[in-house]
Amino acid sequence: MKRKILFIFLLMFSYQAFASEHLDMADVSRSNYTLHSKILGETRSLLIKVPSSYENSNKNYPVLYLLDGERHFEHSILASKLLSEQNKIPELIIVAILNGEVEGSRTRNLAIEKDKFANFIQYEVLNYMNSRFRTNNDNTIFGHSLAAYFSISMLANQPSVFNRFIAAGPPLMVNKREIFTKLFIDMNINTLKNKQLFISSASEKEEGADVIEEINIFVQQLKEKSPLSFKWQYRLFEDENHITNYYISLFKGLSSVYAM
Repeated sequence: MKRKILFIFLLMFSYQAFASEHLDMADVSRSNYTLHSKILGETRSLLIKVPSSYENSNKNYPVLYLLDGERHFEHSILASKLLSEQNKIPELIIVAILNGEVEGSRTRNLAIEKDKFANFIQYEVLNYMNSRFRTNNDNTIFGHSLAAYFSISMLANQPSVFNRFIAAGPPLMVNKREIFTKLFIDMNINTLKNKQLFISSASEKEEGADVIEEINIFVQQLKEKSPLSFKWQYRLFEDENHITNYYISLFKGLSSVYAM
């Protein structure tokens, strides 16, 4: 029994030492910002984290924009820190776009009034960041589930806003006709030039047969119709469920879109 307790203690100590080495409290400190959106007609909140080198440098930085930002802010900071320390990605400014406090705001933003929300991101959030922070117009968007669908919708409808797209478990059946038409029928090859997409899913059992069916159709269309200058990767994480998939997808997705 004493040996078991000692083992648990050592295990906890090792984890705490690792966490202390790679992520201190300054890394997860929340910098809260608000901006009044004329497009949405309401005040919206952002969480913003600049790299540790930001204050002592004059360089401009790429930006990672997180949908459902309140859920993904902390783990994205750890992922980007570890990956940049291993020279797999550059240091990133991280912007978490929070859902509104009104009930149903997430569905309104990402589906019902997604065009308005997309304009809010393009014309207000990006302008806010570019005017107040040293950004370099290299923008990545990450979304999970309905937010992943929204990310791919932005690729189809407003491809110039972001350079890189990470979409974890997108339910493309929400409005696949619009996305498929814009990307694979009315496609302007120049709009997809030098863009990168990472798309992922958990198993069919976890995601649902309808979600996987539409993702497989989408991937097949990418294979057949996307231009060579458009780089993309699809990963199936069979050991993950719908929720845990967003952790690994952000980590693997960042590595992937910066390696393409």
